[in-house]
Amino acid sequence: MLAFISIPPLLLAATAAHAAGTRASTPISNTATVTYSDGGIGHVQQSNNNILRVDELLNVSIVSNDAGGVLVHSPDHAQALSFTVTNLGNGNEAFRLSADTAITGDQFDPQLQSLVLDSNNNGVYDPGTDTVYVPGSNDPVLAPDQSIRVFLVSNIPAAQPDGAIGFAALHAAALTGTGTPGSAFPGKGDNGVDAVVGTSGGQAQAQGRYQVSAATLTLVKTQSIADSNGGSQPLAGATVTYTLTLQASGSGTAYNVAVNDPIPAGVSYVAGSLRLDGVVLSDAADADAGQFSGNAVAVQLGQVQAPSTHTIVFQVTVN
Repeated sequence: MLAFISIPPLLLAATAAHAAGTRASTPISNTATVTYSDGGIGHVQQSNNNILRVDELLNVSIVSNDAGGVLVHSPDHAQALSFTVTNLGNGNEAFRLSADTAITGDQFDPQLQSLVLDSNNNGVYDPGTDTVYVPGSNDPVLAPDQSIRVFLVSNIPAAQPDGAIGFAALHAAALTGTGTPGSAFPGKGDNGVDAVVGTSGGQAQAQGRYQVSAATLTLVKTQSIADSNGGSQPLAGATVTYTLTLQASGSGTAYNVAVNDPIPAGVSYVAGSLRLDGVVLSDAADADAGQFSGNAVAVQLGQVQAPSTHTIVFQVTVN
């Protein structure tokens, strides 16, 4: 009877290998045996011993870690795209890194500042803590299946409109060599074995993108008049209602947004009339967003996310 053993899915995931087969330079020894009988006497004869050492396979992959891209302003400074470089070969291999920001099909070219290695392995770009990559000086050496996170850090040029996209790519190449899959570098692999180019050609590239997220604010002021006769004439004692409509367009966030409106001569502010998006604001300088002080209305909106609309309303009476 055959017995079937069920292996939990988590165990499969934990033991699955991505690198190519047996570790480079591993010796494989093989001896054959022949048995026979002669005149009723049994004999055993062994062949000579064949020994080979496994070649090193040169394979690498890169993936972008930024699903949907990285949102930036224009201009912007030291914005990082994140990539993971993985050694898919079967030996220890050093990789030379490079970047390309002049890619067709986008609206602007990011201005490359540096490539940075995630030296504290926390997955976040930490300026001053993570190690700036210098080709030929600290090329990352990866064991089979080992990965390293690399940040491509760029400045964003000025005058880019909301939604503009800039592509940037990270490239990694095995220092032992690259080329057509199957081509070999005799004696250049781990411990002097041959190094053979794998399906990746010994190199890989992945592309990320920056997307400008900008908010543009416009403010429109309107007025309506109600006089004591039931009309709309600006007579003494008439009430004027001012409406300020703040429109945020684009896809970004505006910060430290503040609206100020001095009360004009010839009118007086109506106490308690200040509203933001229909909510009453006190006239005092307190925890809410508005106040009336120094003969002016002031409303602090703080962060305003586009697209959105906000309405400020207050009243005055004609003197």
